[in-house]
Amino acid sequence: MKKSLLAGFHLGVGGSPTGIGDKYYKKLAARGIPFVIMSADNFPAEAQELARNNPNVRHFVGYRRSTKKPDAGGPDAPPSGDPNVPRYGVSAQKASDEHWAWHTAPHILPPEYDGRFTYLITVNEPNKDDDTYVEWLAEVEYYNCLKALAAGFRYAVFGWSGGTPEPYHWQGSNMKKLLDLIEQHPEQLAVATHEYSWTTSSIWAGSEDGKYDRVGRAYKNLLRLRPSLPLVITEFGWAERAAPSDVSRAIEEIREVGELYAPYPNYLGAAVWYLGPGFGEIDKTVNRYIGPLGDEIISHPIEVPDAPEDPPPPPPPPSGGPVLGTDVSHHQGVIDFQQMAAAGARFVFIKASERVGWKDSRFNENWAKAGAQHWIDGNGHVWPLLRGAYHFYRNSFDPISQAAWFLENVPASDRGELPLVVDLEDKSTLQGEQLLRFMQHIYQIDGRRMIVYTGGWWVRGYLRGDVSWLAEHPLWHTPLDNQPPAPWDSILIDQDPSTLRGREFGCQEEGLDINYFQGSEAALLQLARLPSPGRGRPRESYQRVYWLVGQNIGLSEYLELAKSAWTRRRTLGFSFDDAGIGALEKKYAMLFDMPEADHDGLRTWFTQHYPGTNLTFTTFATGEGKPETDYTSHMVGRPRLQYARTFWCVPQNIPQTLYLKLAEQAWAEKRTLGFSYDDAGIGDLEQRTAVLFNIPDGEHERYRQWFDLHYPGTKVTFQTVAEDSPPVTPPPSGTAVVGLHASADPGLLYGGIAELQEFQALKPGVVKVLSAIADYAPPGKAALADLVDKNRQAQWIVRAFLHFGGRNISPERFFTDTINDVRRAVQCLRAFGVQNKSIWIELHNEVNLLPEGYGISWKSPSDFGVWLNSVLMLYRAALPDLKYLYPGLSPGGDERSPDGTLLRRDAAAFLNGSRFVLDKVDGIGVHCYWQPAFPMSQALAHLDTYAGLGKPVWVTEASNNKRTVPLPSAQDYASQYVAFLNHLRQRPWVYGVTYFVASASNPKFQPESWVSGGNSKGIARLVADAG
Repeated sequence: MKKSLLAGFHLGVGGSPTGIGDKYYKKLAARGIPFVIMSADNFPAEAQELARNNPNVRHFVGYRRSTKKPDAGGPDAPPSGDPNVPRYGVSAQKASDEHWAWHTAPHILPPEYDGRFTYLITVNEPNKDDDTYVEWLAEVEYYNCLKALAAGFRYAVFGWSGGTPEPYHWQGSNMKKLLDLIEQHPEQLAVATHEYSWTTSSIWAGSEDGKYDRVGRAYKNLLRLRPSLPLVITEFGWAERAAPSDVSRAIEEIREVGELYAPYPNYLGAAVWYLGPGFGEIDKTVNRYIGPLGDEIISHPIEVPDAPEDPPPPPPPPSGGPVLGTDVSHHQGVIDFQQMAAAGARFVFIKASERVGWKDSRFNENWAKAGAQHWIDGNGHVWPLLRGAYHFYRNSFDPISQAAWFLENVPASDRGELPLVVDLEDKSTLQGEQLLRFMQHIYQIDGRRMIVYTGGWWVRGYLRGDVSWLAEHPLWHTPLDNQPPAPWDSILIDQDPSTLRGREFGCQEEGLDINYFQGSEAALLQLARLPSPGRGRPRESYQRVYWLVGQNIGLSEYLELAKSAWTRRRTLGFSFDDAGIGALEKKYAMLFDMPEADHDGLRTWFTQHYPGTNLTFTTFATGEGKPETDYTSHMVGRPRLQYARTFWCVPQNIPQTLYLKLAEQAWAEKRTLGFSYDDAGIGDLEQRTAVLFNIPDGEHERYRQWFDLHYPGTKVTFQTVAEDSPPVTPPPSGTAVVGLHASADPGLLYGGIAELQEFQALKPGVVKVLSAIADYAPPGKAALADLVDKNRQAQWIVRAFLHFGGRNISPERFFTDTINDVRRAVQCLRAFGVQNKSIWIELHNEVNLLPEGYGISWKSPSDFGVWLNSVLMLYRAALPDLKYLYPGLSPGGDERSPDGTLLRRDAAAFLNGSRFVLDKVDGIGVHCYWQPAFPMSQALAHLDTYAGLGKPVWVTEASNNKRTVPLPSAQDYASQYVAFLNHLRQRPWVYGVTYFVASASNPKFQPESWVSGGNSKGIARLVADAG
């Protein structure tokens, strides 16, 4: 069956949409081919008209309002304050009523809107980091869907941001209710999501957390579970601010994603981001795709199979149960255990033997085949299909002889993950003493208490004598029964015998016993004895790419390739075994400049020794190419022989100069060099050495502990390449005060009551808040008033908060959009007795960055000085008695995107170019960050560029912002923050510091957040105790 490629574009107000009509949607509509148009704030009237004129073609036209300013009259924003999200903290019904009313109000919804042909979207990239919020939001969208159905509108829910939500979020009760409703109305309702690879190198690149973790996530986590669900990708691309300059590659990759989703009947397409303004002028690149994509859609339809292959069942709830399993013997015939695992089985009991002298004819085959399969839990962790062997006990045979026979047939080197099982159903009398002898003998050899399979009917009818000791052994009970027989008081596994589901689980015969472990997946795994835990089993499923070069490669060629490996963060090495080893689902080996005559031999070698490894034969000139195959290896990756492996591992943020210096040494010693700690630990090898470069001395033990936990047996050593010495901490003196930046989220304090308690523990001399913080909160929540009440004597820094979003924001617009929030925050401070002299207003944030206005709202540092002076005049007129700060800059030098766009202007140059405005402000804000590649000494050097300016300096953001594992401990953070404060006290012109950050919903900030998941990490107490 042939289907059209369903792909189009995301529009905005302005930008570069030239040609979108003639070269794309008009061209497709004229041929009866579906097009995809999504637009924010700019209603796509022409596309809607084409959809109206082609009612039998399933076009996707979508529209959402993202800006506050009304067209004419009415409130400028919904009660949430943000058109993109409903108001948190109220009931779902109320949130829906408010949000829907605003988006459908006459002054907001364009008069041209026709809900019969255009999908309305009212939610975009909502809070997704808290399970409660996800379920609440599902209920809000359920009510929104009911409103849309009543109004006759098409409507798409969520607009999830890239990489979200978590897979298990689709299993919540409210979510299931919503998805059921959407499936019942596939022509009117849909799920909207966003998918980005976050790199322009490849749409499939960067999925360290497993296949389809980024692009293809909705396919993996949703459509394979609900194949008929209507779904649209309303933002699709490589990066928010960049797209590939190679148009042909971009079109090819758009097509590849289209092929992935094409088999699903209600897939509506993907809108390529972005033809609107801002965002690094990505529109200019994407505009070049318009004609070629239209031609590709017309000329090359997709060949689609009749149905998606191998859809897995929904995973169980993350904390729930029961957990599904089976039990098999020769009676099931030939078994496809891969299908069994795909059908949802997490464990299988396999018959090994009976009486003495009888062995199941299929045991060896079943045991080996089941042992090669695996499953992935809701957190992306890979686990083997858990096996348990069982022996059918015959009451007339000697118990010790039966035990010996059972153990003889289950190999000592692999007795399975689950405890061995005795099957008690022989219909003759058995004395408890005989059974005890059998089970004691097994325990002495195997070391685990056996599981007992039986039913109440057998225990009551055939078992005699004292059997109270059986209560110590887990019970596997048949048939399904909530009442365990004495002496047991609980059932571990319940059996539904002789179902007709064998074919579903890969069996040749239909008859199959289905079993239910009465607990969670976590509890089942605790029961299991996992094989070779210390021999390199991956801690989680991830995709590995290994760049493989020949031993005779020249140094200059190698270093050129190393530059590319540094850019793409690839593992580069000389070992064919390193390229194939490891129990991973997805393994890619890029073989550079291998003689063509050797290709077939190398294919054969990898197939023989490392089946499932996907090969690409490429050249230095071509770079990383497309693999010949796309196998899922099902955990095949045992080494062909035992060898001693040494892996040189560098941090993700190592400068290129240091990396290339190390690469030259790696070339000389023929070492594997990479960025992945998992790559350094993986593989069933007796001798594994991980050499870790440029890890601070204080973190060595934490790295050792990480390897001990995830890859025990790995020898870990540490080396340094041109690492700077750490700064010497002077003794404390001076008056700089310590403080904390409150929640990074507008609205209520994200950290709640725990965040308030963190401030109480710290006793700060200064507190920083966003102007958009809520002033009062309902019981059990926390807001500005709660924070001020406990910190009335502190200095207060209020940041005038506004999301620029690629817009050109004039001084007047900035003032209009921020003054009400700032005024409300100031009024709250004053209400608790905070004096004007203790209130500082920081006017904006990191203004040398492109997302914060550089290059759009001001073209140069001097332009910003003029802009800031205008803002100051407006603010001083409105709030004349306060103090105003020049905003903290993003520290560091010029930074450009791969296409040359200037993302950050050098901080020192920016300050110097806008220096004239410093006469107008009352003080200066500074941001200081450090991590292994940018040590504290450099952060202090950045701070010292502000010395001698004659103005008070507040460090309004500072932290160790290392965000890669292993992370610093609470003690590490605290000791560094105390040391940094002591450095500030050697600088009398620095008034204090507000460390970043008390709490944040953004996962990016979780490592440095003092409160996470509603719990304190203890940093405040440690800092306070240190003085």
